[in-house]
Amino acid sequence: MPERPVIDVRPAAPAEAEAIARIHSEALPADFLPSLGRDFLARVHYPATFASPYGVNLVAVSAESTPIGFVTVAHDAARFSGDVMRRGLLSIAWYVLRATLRDPRHLRLSAEVLWSVLTGRPDPVNGEIFLIAVDRAWQGKGAGQALVRASLAYLSEHGVDRCRTKTLASNDHVIRMYERLGWAVRDRFSLIGRSYVTIVSPVLVRPT
Repeated sequence: MPERPVIDVRPAAPAEAEAIARIHSEALPADFLPSLGRDFLARVHYPATFASPYGVNLVAVSAESTPIGFVTVAHDAARFSGDVMRRGLLSIAWYVLRATLRDPRHLRLSAEVLWSVLTGRPDPVNGEIFLIAVDRAWQGKGAGQALVRASLAYLSEHGVDRCRTKTLASNDHVIRMYERLGWAVRDRFSLIGRSYVTIVSPVLVRPT
């Protein structure tokens, strides 16, 4: 078998928001956030995630130090999501309005996403991988697994003993990747007309 390319994972720099936005929008074009525009991701969403003290953006880089994937992970998911929402609230409203003018159905989708954030029940698992994406040219080469492992190391360093993430129930390859790492599907739910699953990690070993 051919050797897998060398992939390193490190904390992302705020100046890499544009690169992260590109990977996100190209790898997951049907997701809700990319539907607000790549400029929304680069100018509003990711700068807000960089500013929050409750999480971190990590990037996977090739041997040439080019970002090829990223993960947004929080050690306090509830505070992180609220913090990101508050930091970009006015800008989010403007981008939602712009998207609604292009497609009126977007208003209903945005309202449903906002309602789910505001009324969601507290989750006993504090750690969460909010977003993870890999450049299409690098998918299947280990970048996703490297990002998940780095996320768990970050959470362990912050005293968090478990992690959760959400993905479309139809994302069989993503679910299988997590299952190979010892994760398990915990529940299923529907949002904006799609079926999702919550996947939870095994208990993490904290560094001594």
